[in-house]
Amino acid sequence: MNSVAQSQIDDEVAHGYKPHAVGSGLAMLPLNELGDREFEMLVYSLIEARIQRNDYASFDQVVLMKGVGERGRDCLLYRQGDVAGLIQCKKLQKKMSRPEVMEEITKFLMFTISEEELMPSPRAFEYHLYASSGYFEPAATLLSSFKSESKKEVESGNVLRIIQGLKEKYATFKAYNEQQALEHIAQALDAMTVKPFTGVDLNLSLASYPVVMSKFFRTLPVLDATSFEEILTQKLEESGIKFLTDQNLSDLYKRLSAVPPEFQVALGNVDLFGYSENYFKFLGKEGFSELIKKVSDVRLFLDIKTHDYAASLIMPEMVKKLTEPYVHTGRVLPFTLSVVAQYLSKRILPSVMSRASPKAALKHMHPHLGLTKQTLMDSILEECLESSRRIFSGDYSGFPDPDPDRPRRIALFEGLHAGCTTDVQLKARFLLDLPLIMPIVDEIESTINAAVPQLRTVVINDMAYFDDPEKLERILTTIKTIE
Repeated sequence: MNSVAQSQIDDEVAHGYKPHAVGSGLAMLPLNELGDREFEMLVYSLIEARIQRNDYASFDQVVLMKGVGERGRDCLLYRQGDVAGLIQCKKLQKKMSRPEVMEEITKFLMFTISEEELMPSPRAFEYHLYASSGYFEPAATLLSSFKSESKKEVESGNVLRIIQGLKEKYATFKAYNEQQALEHIAQALDAMTVKPFTGVDLNLSLASYPVVMSKFFRTLPVLDATSFEEILTQKLEESGIKFLTDQNLSDLYKRLSAVPPEFQVALGNVDLFGYSENYFKFLGKEGFSELIKKVSDVRLFLDIKTHDYAASLIMPEMVKKLTEPYVHTGRVLPFTLSVVAQYLSKRILPSVMSRASPKAALKHMHPHLGLTKQTLMDSILEECLESSRRIFSGDYSGFPDPDPDRPRRIALFEGLHAGCTTDVQLKARFLLDLPLIMPIVDEIESTINAAVPQLRTVVINDMAYFDDPEKLERILTTIKTIE
């Protein structure tokens, strides 16, 4: 069987001509601008995609033929390994007539006279005819009631005349007995199923398979005004021009862009607009130092509260996503979560504070900064195991002395260990638990990092917003939301 390898099909599709198609709803695709072979590959690719979704009757495989001498078959359809149908493609500038349809089907049936394997089970066989321009009304009538209408074609002598014409056209058929051929074809026409498809059918199907469509057509999208505005807004924001679409940033842009360069002063942790260098000379050293101290105090207050806010988010996330579904159900040891809690703190807090201090200072405050996830987790695990080893051996030197809460502390450790009596058991259980929950641990880290941006900026405005009713209303709405 001269079928085409998938790699060859992909290569032909990739290098073939792609007509332009307007992607506006269900506009008709320019099917007739494709070459004959491209049209066959389009139909094949669509049917293959539909079969993969179990969306093409009960067929489970389609094979594209090589295109020359294939006995009226562009593609073969299989069901459970057996030939159960074919696809014939007709890319024509005009509709197919009734005689053309009958000749196409009869030609295939003539080949089955000497090659029964082409149609092993006529009553279970389907003939799918894809005509890009559709069918004239007599042909459509034939195809809509094929068994009764094809019987009329046999009785009227039309099929016999087609057989005679095919014998003249094809040397393969010259030796065939016309009457025997007619009887064979009449029986096959009554047994087989014929299904017609048009360019409209292809268009509707391809709308659900855009990947297939994109292989054969260069789609030119047509957008309504709303869709265009949404896409433009997204692209502007991706390009860093969000001030055009965000009201607060638009206000800030207008305010800052109106300040001449000579009234813009950058002082590192504060940039001032509307103040000249002469103004700072007027302040003098004492006034300048007071300004920097006040700015630093505000920044320090916000940084400390940001650190505390990020820390406050860790435990609720862990309770909701780890403690309740995993520890309370016995799937994960409490000890495992105690290690994870420290891991999350050491991962998240330096991240959200990364721009609050110079890198050298941040590294000094967080020596573990820069460790890989695995190395950090291993180091925390070892610290926790060492603490548990001392408890297991009765060494309470790490507890306060005197320690009125010692029984409660010991009970807490026993609860964390949940039946484990050695550090070896704890580590083995931890190594079983961690792969189960690590994706959720990563999710918690991402969620909190997204809730507390690293890049934070404070803008101090004057009181002119009291004279802007629209802006004042936005401010009051924000305050109510915070309250």
